[in-house]
Amino acid sequence: MAVLPLLKEIPITEQDLPLQLFDVGANKGDYAEFLLKGCSGIPTTIHCFEPSPTAFSLLQMRFA
Repeated sequence: MAVLPLLKEIPITEQDLPLQLFDVGANKGDYAEFLLKGCSGIPTTIHCFEPSPTAFSLLQMRFA
């Protein structure tokens, strides 16, 4: 996925932390997990949005 190399090109200062990333249509959270692993060592908050109650329940169980 092309997003992580792009993030590494952006100069990040202390004022930018924690990074605020969004996963819209998060499903069960695969992309959120990918982002967390790719941003290891960088304070990051990922906001996940999922309209399906079933998928949202899986998302909650995975990251709660």
